[in-house]
Amino acid sequence: MESTPSQNKYTTLIKNTLLFGIGTFSSKLLVFFLMPFYTYILSTDQYGTVDLIVQTANLLLPLVSLGISTSVVRFALDKAEDKSKVFSSGVFVLLIAFLAFLLISPLINLIPIISNYAILLVIYVLTSSLHTLFSQFTKGILRVKLYTIDGVLATITTLLFTIYLMAALHMGIQGYILAIILSDFLSCIFLFVVAKLHKYITFEFKGLSKLMLKYSVPMIPTTIFWWITNVSDRFLVSNMLGTAENGLYAVSNKIPTIMVLVSGFFLDAWQIGAVTDEESGRKSFFSNVFESYGSILFIVSSLLILTCKPAISLLVNAKFHGAWEFMPALVLATTFSCFVSFFGSVYMLYKRSTHAMWTTLVGAGVNILLNLYFIPHFGIQGAGISTFISFALVFVIRVIDERSFLGFEWDKVKFGINTALVIAQAVIMVLDIPFWMYISIALFIGVIVVNYRSIISIKSRFIRNDE
Repeated sequence: MESTPSQNKYTTLIKNTLLFGIGTFSSKLLVFFLMPFYTYILSTDQYGTVDLIVQTANLLLPLVSLGISTSVVRFALDKAEDKSKVFSSGVFVLLIAFLAFLLISPLINLIPIISNYAILLVIYVLTSSLHTLFSQFTKGILRVKLYTIDGVLATITTLLFTIYLMAALHMGIQGYILAIILSDFLSCIFLFVVAKLHKYITFEFKGLSKLMLKYSVPMIPTTIFWWITNVSDRFLVSNMLGTAENGLYAVSNKIPTIMVLVSGFFLDAWQIGAVTDEESGRKSFFSNVFESYGSILFIVSSLLILTCKPAISLLVNAKFHGAWEFMPALVLATTFSCFVSFFGSVYMLYKRSTHAMWTTLVGAGVNILLNLYFIPHFGIQGAGISTFISFALVFVIRVIDERSFLGFEWDKVKFGINTALVIAQAVIMVLDIPFWMYISIALFIGVIVVNYRSIISIKSRFIRNDE
C-alpha cells in the first residue's frame, strides 16, 4: 500500500528524529560515560567551579552572537530564501558582534569565581558560536546526515581531548574547558570543508541581515531568561551555600538531561517538519505529535525518578552520592521545560519571537523570586522546586497563548493524571517514606497504563505501513 502525504510527513519526522538522535545521543551519552571520570578527577568544589564557567559561557553565547544562529536555521529552512545570503548574513553578524565582545571582555575579571579562566572563556564563546552557526545552517539546508555525523565526531574528539588533557596532562579545570574548545574548532573545520560552506559566501546580504536580526534579537532576552530559569539557581546556591554544594547540584542535573536528550533530537526533526509542512492539516499534525511526545516524556521522567538513587551511585564518585535526592524535582522541571520547548517551536513556525520572549520573562522572574525564598529555607532542594514551578507556569501561559494562532487539541485530563502521578512519585522518593520503592514502581506502572494507547498509536502514525 502506498503511503499518503499525511503518512509521509510522519515518516519523515521519525526518520529525521532517528538521525538527529544518533548525533545528539552520542554527545549526551558522553556526559554519562565521563561522569565517573569527572567526579574522580575533580573535587566537589572544582566541579562546581567548572559548572559556573560553562553556564556563564551559555549566558554569553546569545549575547555575543546576537542569537543569529536561530535566524540562520529558520531562514535557511524557507524555500524562497537565498541560502548564500542567509549564511553570509549569519557569519557577518557573528564576527562583528564578537569584535564588540572583545572590547568589553575584561569585565569578566570582575567575576571572582571565574576570573582566572577569562581568556579560556572568551575563546570558548567564539568557537562554540561558530560551531553552532555552522551546524544550524547545515541543518537548515537539510543536510541532516552531515549534521548527525558532525555530532558523532564532536563526541569522539571531546572524549579524546578530555582524557588526554585531564588524565594525561592533569590540567584539571583548564583541561575540561580546553577539550570543548578544541572539539568545537575541529567541528567548524569539518563542516566548512565537507558542507562546502565557502560556496555560500556572498557580500550581497544587507537587506536580509536586517530581517534576520529582527527575528533573532528578541530571542536574545528569551535565551537569557531561559538561562535565568535554568541556571541562576547555580549561582545562588554557590553564593548562599558554597561551590561544593553547587557541585552536588550540578551532578544532580546531569541525569535529568536524559529528558533533554529524548526531547532534543526530536525537536530538531520537529523543527524541520513544522516549518516545511503545508498549512493544511497542520492542526491535526501538531495535536498527534504532541500526544505522542507527551506520553514518551512522562514515561521517561517516571522511569528516571524511579531509578535515580541507584543510577547516581553507579555514575559518580561516592563523594557525590548525596546528589540523588535533588534529582526528582529536577526531572519534573526538565519534563516541563521540554513541553515548553515544544511550544517554542510553534512560536518559531509563526515567527512570534516576541511571544517567546515575554512568556520566558515571566518564568525567569518567578524563578528568581522563588529561589530567593526556597533556597534559604530548603537548601539545594529549594532550587529544584523553584525551577519546576517556573517551567510549569510558562507551560500554562504558552498553552493559553497558542490558542490565538494555532489552537491544536490535546487531552488535558490525561496530561493532568500524568502530572499528578510523577509528582507523587517524586514526593515519595524525596521523603523516603516506607516501601517507597514498591509505591514508586506502582506509580510507574500507572504512567505506562495511562499512556499505553498513545504509545501503541505511534506505529500507525509515525511509521510507514507498506503492507
